[in-house]
Amino acid sequence: AARRANTLVMFFLMKLDEVVPIHPKFFGVDLDRRILEELKKKVEGRANGRYGYTILVTHIIHASDGKLNEDTGFAHFNVVYSSVVFRPFRNEILFAEATMINANGFFAQAGPLQVFVSKQLMPAEFVYDSQDSMPSYVAHDEESRIKSGTMVRLKLVGLRLAAHADDISAIGTIKEDYLGPVES
Repeated sequence: AARRANTLVMFFLMKLDEVVPIHPKFFGVDLDRRILEELKKKVEGRANGRYGYTILVTHIIHASDGKLNEDTGFAHFNVVYSSVVFRPFRNEILFAEATMINANGFFAQAGPLQVFVSKQLMPAEFVYDSQDSMPSYVAHDEESRIKSGTMVRLKLVGLRLAAHADDISAIGTIKEDYLGPVES
């Protein structure tokens, strides 16, 4: 299969590590299963500013012997695991669903990533319309409309990934060719 050099990949299989606390009542035969369950609760669906969003823990590679925390009674296990991670990149084109529209622009959801598209990053033909019961951006020809629930093709122009935060901030644009609302 031919691979284009400019294709951006947003999903990665990564080897990561995490400390997982386990209550003593779970020590026993099913300890390995419990460590996996607690690990999934702790990391799946959450952002790690350095690596992106953890979509799925595939398996545990290694779990250390637990170290007892004398204050809580919990045992803390250092766990090395494999996971599927969603990591957005600048200039990447994504499909997203518009979720909230206001006079300054709109927010859209692309999987776990929330993207803001300001009115300055929309074509001039789109104007804010608050007359309807549902606010929207409408093109002059009135055939294209962005309202809550509209699928849009957008390009990421700015990302902020904080190394020690559980958040990724993204700014997008629909001001280029082939971007904007997707007709269904």
